[in-house]
Amino acid sequence: MSKLLFLISVLTLVLGLASLGSAQTSTMSWSAGPNLAGARSSSAAVVSNDGIYVFGGNTATQTSVEKLVNGTNFWQPAPSLLVGISSLGAVGDRSIALMTVFGGKDNRRAVNSVFNYNPLGGTANLPSMKTRRYQHAFTGV
Repeated sequence: MSKLLFLISVLTLVLGLASLGSAQTSTMSWSAGPNLAGARSSSAAVVSNDGIYVFGGNTATQTSVEKLVNGTNFWQPAPSLLVGISSLGAVGDRSIALMTVFGGKDNRRAVNSVFNYNPLGGTANLPSMKTRRYQHAFTGV
């Protein structure tokens, strides 16, 4: 079975670039995708039912979210996060447009917040993690 992998590469603040690459595992080859609208680092990305979302990053004041719509070759703005955060984690359910964002750093320290992000409107806070986390590993099941 062939899989398509995505790499969101951030060459950020020095070059001011952020780009998307994809790999087809059956051919073992990479191809370039469209650049994000702005440079960012320490962001998180989720593949959802309607595209790829990139959250936060750069500094803890980065609240913007960008979305690569399925079948297009450009990024567009999505509803922003309620708080600026970097070094965060995010997972999503590809069957619905609901993503969970957790941890990261605000402008002072690591945080333990968890919330659901819905690009169609509304963000819901979930119970906080017991430990503050940033630059952590994450996966969806």
